[in-house]
Amino acid sequence: MPSLCLPVCSAEDVEFLTGIAQGYSVQKDPQSARLSRGQGNGHFKNRDYAASALFYSQGVCQADPGTEELALCFANRSAALVHLALYKECLADIRRALSNGYPKPLEPKLLARQADCLSQLGGAGEESCLPDRGGMEQLASQTGSIQGPGAVAGASAAVALRYEPSKGRHLVAVEDIAAGEVILEERAYSCVLIPEETVAPRVERRGVAGTEYRHCHHCLRPTLCPLPCQSCSFCRYCGEGCRDRAWEGYHHWECSVGGELLAAGVLAHLALRVALQAGLGEVQRARGQSHKDKSGQDILPPEESSDKPEESSHEPPSGGPLIPGCDPAGCYLGSSYLCVHHLLPHTHGHAPRLRFLCAVTLATLCLKLQGSGALASKWGGVSQTDRSDGQSQGEAEDRGSGGSSELSMLGAAALRHVLQLRCNAQAVTAVRDAGVGGSAVQSSAEVRLATAIFPSLSLLNHSCSPNTSISFRSRRVTVRAAQPIRAGQELLHCYGPHRSRMAVRERQRLLQEQYFFLCQCAACCQELGSEGKGHGAEDLGVRCVQCGSPAKGSEEGYTCPQTSCHFTLSLTDLSSRLQALSGHVEEAVRLIVTGRPEKAVKRLQSAITQADRFLSSTHPMQGEIADTMARAYATMGCWGQAAAQLRRSVATVRSQYGEDSVEVGQQLFKLAQLHFNGGEMQKALTVIPKARRLLVQHCGHRSEQVEELKAMEDCLRGVL
Repeated sequence: MPSLCLPVCSAEDVEFLTGIAQGYSVQKDPQSARLSRGQGNGHFKNRDYAASALFYSQGVCQADPGTEELALCFANRSAALVHLALYKECLADIRRALSNGYPKPLEPKLLARQADCLSQLGGAGEESCLPDRGGMEQLASQTGSIQGPGAVAGASAAVALRYEPSKGRHLVAVEDIAAGEVILEERAYSCVLIPEETVAPRVERRGVAGTEYRHCHHCLRPTLCPLPCQSCSFCRYCGEGCRDRAWEGYHHWECSVGGELLAAGVLAHLALRVALQAGLGEVQRARGQSHKDKSGQDILPPEESSDKPEESSHEPPSGGPLIPGCDPAGCYLGSSYLCVHHLLPHTHGHAPRLRFLCAVTLATLCLKLQGSGALASKWGGVSQTDRSDGQSQGEAEDRGSGGSSELSMLGAAALRHVLQLRCNAQAVTAVRDAGVGGSAVQSSAEVRLATAIFPSLSLLNHSCSPNTSISFRSRRVTVRAAQPIRAGQELLHCYGPHRSRMAVRERQRLLQEQYFFLCQCAACCQELGSEGKGHGAEDLGVRCVQCGSPAKGSEEGYTCPQTSCHFTLSLTDLSSRLQALSGHVEEAVRLIVTGRPEKAVKRLQSAITQADRFLSSTHPMQGEIADTMARAYATMGCWGQAAAQLRRSVATVRSQYGEDSVEVGQQLFKLAQLHFNGGEMQKALTVIPKARRLLVQHCGHRSEQVEELKAMEDCLRGVL
């Protein structure tokens, strides 16, 4: 469709997109750089060194390369970093300040700071940026030479790829897998960082400290001292290494159209990036390749269903079909563009208006790229031999008549990817503390850092009660067994709708709308079976307003089972009551953020009184209120009261997610923090092992929370 849209998209369409992009300016702005540096100076004087570093970083990103303003921003940031004991980062900023023309009269002070950092480091000096290796080496030792039919690159030897017509490609255990065992580790084929204003409520944000300011735009690592792109003000990186890799991999195309990409949205941006990263040659080969048996016969159907072999064999016999994405030996190569290409786009499942909007958007972006001059000189730079691979007669005629078949192919590939991403994109998340300043209670809410595409992770089918859990480190995903998995069982991942968060029919509706399948997982079948036996929908913790008995849910609302009462709470009334409670919680968070925790406690006490009238103690809203109340008490230094509230929250989360869930682990982590800060050493030492067991099981030994738990335990045992 983009190739059809390209001829009808005109310069006016490109100008229209450029006009929208004016609200997403990515140009350098020296005046903004000076303003940010001034704001940083104000925070520095108040000894808020983390905030000052973030404002200086804004100045670094806005200043033009090679200017005194850039040098001053680097130098001032180095002063904040030395107070934060980030000595290596401080040395790097001093080097950058000096190389960008730092004023000679001020150099002695900067050199003295440099000497102080070197002294603190014992003369070790600044280390160069190392490639991001994450934790892949550990799994590589388990999978090192795994080859042959059903093997998956980056996966445990206990896992194999299978295919069935009813399930498509999927992963199964070929050996028993223990809870917490690593099943799969994979680096994202590509990812795009999400600007925080699109995902976080304003009350939870902190000035300039959004996701796009706190994380490297390439590897996604957190950083207080990013290094900017030399041409635009938006993209920033944790060091020269990531900046160079991003520029070579994709940013040299994207930089000149950064505003347009922000205006188009993350999915369109990621779809175009995937195609650009792959390159013309890979796109041509993927489009032209069809899996053949050893006699040379095609075994793949047309484009839309090309993700499946015609036969349902996981181990292709001699002359049999291969599962798409596998090499000739039958091993699935998740890191290849071919695996991305073979993810299902569900073209005919998407609404026509959506397909049309995506096609026009991507066609206009392609024309904008072509107009910038970067596309013709770089994406089309393949040999004539490569250009002939997979090229249709019509494309050859277009080339001969001066048409741009490369541009059409880029648009077609990007459209395929944006449709794939609507069903296969994975949010890269991190747990962020949404507390206030030195608050002792962390928020357990996950923050979306980026949208990524993981071809191997996409092989896992959905379950509303999955047997795996995932965690992220940089741009790598780790899949672990959330419970013991027996040989022969399928590995299942939750796509979002989980049985602990919503009713079965709502889950099925959402999955049908976005992923185009009717969920019939074990959890859905069990709950639908209960409905058929007259037990009603699952109990979500709603009580009768009149007599307090547990209410039974239905499509109309919640009805009291007591014949003497039989009161019904409509879904509309329930939604209104829950929204009112959410309003109390949001207002309490605002009061905590603005330094008025006492008023927050009063607001939350009123919310508890209201909630107790129609919600059981295990309803998720009761847990949210208790969690926020704990934050308020902790901010006031009332550790015992905070711990009491958090124990209520733990009980609610345990009822909602299960005894061995990561959510319970995160709540126990916060409870350990409270006991530690409140000086309740024995209670802390009792909670820490429970929290550590769950967090190791779901997140691994290297997670920040596990490391903090170890530090707390070592400190407490040192005292005792």
